[in-house]
Amino acid sequence: MALAPYAVAWKPTTHVLLADIAYADAADDGKVTLMRLNKTTGEATKLGDYEVEPALLAALQKSRAQYRAGVLGPDAFPDIATGQSAIHPGDDPKTGGTEGNDPGEGSDAWLKYLYRTSRGESPQVQAWVAGFMTHAAGDLFAHTFVNHYAGGEFEPGTNAARHIVLESYIGKRAVDVADYDASIDGVEKYIAKNLCHMKPDSELSKLLVGPGAEKSPPAFFANLRKDLTDEIAAYDRRSPAQQASYNVSYPGRIQYLRAWVKDIDRGLDAWPGFSMRLASHLMFNPKGMDKPAADAEVKAFMDDYLLSMLGLPDAAGQVRKFAEALSLALLTKPQRDAIAQMEKDFLNQVCTEAFGISYDDFVQMVKNPETSFDDTLGPKSKGSPTAHNITLKDFNHLVLELDDDGYSKPDLRWDWQKFPPAYNTVMLTKISFLAPAEVNRVLIDLGAPVDWQLKPGAHVLFDFHNSLDDDNQWHVNSGKLIFERAGVYEHLFKTQIGERR
Repeated sequence: MALAPYAVAWKPTTHVLLADIAYADAADDGKVTLMRLNKTTGEATKLGDYEVEPALLAALQKSRAQYRAGVLGPDAFPDIATGQSAIHPGDDPKTGGTEGNDPGEGSDAWLKYLYRTSRGESPQVQAWVAGFMTHAAGDLFAHTFVNHYAGGEFEPGTNAARHIVLESYIGKRAVDVADYDASIDGVEKYIAKNLCHMKPDSELSKLLVGPGAEKSPPAFFANLRKDLTDEIAAYDRRSPAQQASYNVSYPGRIQYLRAWVKDIDRGLDAWPGFSMRLASHLMFNPKGMDKPAADAEVKAFMDDYLLSMLGLPDAAGQVRKFAEALSLALLTKPQRDAIAQMEKDFLNQVCTEAFGISYDDFVQMVKNPETSFDDTLGPKSKGSPTAHNITLKDFNHLVLELDDDGYSKPDLRWDWQKFPPAYNTVMLTKISFLAPAEVNRVLIDLGAPVDWQLKPGAHVLFDFHNSLDDDNQWHVNSGKLIFERAGVYEHLFKTQIGERR
């Protein structure tokens, strides 16, 4: 059970930066402008203006901060560990699909679940989910790019270091976001209900399974809560005489278990707010990463909620006498070990587990990636046989189109219109704001065959996202992005590094 600052393709600030570009185009007049690319010359000319789905437009205009919080996506929600271990890789959801590339599996199942459960909800919720979809659109192209240099999907070791340094450097060379306004006000209950409270036989319980669930706090507490409620239910089925005998043998135990269940529920209700604050400290603030604030946030949540959720008396947050308090709890040895480790060094432990490096080294890579770029990604660096090495000088000149041999001109920033993964992210984000009928109008304007159409109720981002961590998802799976299936993909999206054809 951990909350680790795992690596991400676009850094959160870059995710929000590109989302802001699409948002600004949509929110000003309710329309987004799309461009047509000449496949031969690469020249872009205006394709047309397309109307944003009306209900979504109203939600976006009223709830910009919630949309931007949603753009943090599974890098932050329901917490960093669950997002990175289960939602990003799409780890084995049991949603009725079959093994492999069939729609309904992987990350696609999570996107469909959030989209469906948000219909009819408040504007804040709909804006937040639209942001989550935007995150998926960005990961589609960013991971294709980053995986090319890292040698595949993120995994601890040299691959992790390559991801961290490259992603951090791209983020450091991006234009600064306009502000850091992001909020889940009005969305907390939705996130808690649909992503934190994993009741038995619920749809969430079928999504949050497999190895990824082993690192998910909601899954951990769901299993713990089930054990407690099973014992309470067995007690409630006893006769009065049997209950009296039980109470003599175990005085106060049932009352303690009932209170424990309430503490778990209370903590899960507070979980989204904690995740938002922690993500803000680690990912989305002017300092870039505020470790002291993150450490303080973890300690405060442990004192106020987590210790009680783990079965300690409510006063444990003040007295913190673990040995005595744990003797009252029904915890397994692995659970007790997890608590002890969290007390010892929470963020360092989960960082080492995730990356194979210390938290201090991780912070250094994130804050100053230019200092270790050549050692990590250059010609003499280590990596998988599929990793592509590149020097910082060549990356600046050939990839980002920056006139800098190293980091001597820190004010230079890449242009999203000239950087294909960023351009593609903005274009697909704009399209994700459109209703199916308007997406179909785009297809028609591009000259696509009439039989390639989105059906009412569908979404342009559905049916091909097996994993947000993998690459080339828009065309390598059995489900494909509608523009790919219709043969007009290259009229809208730029060819980018990492793309396989």
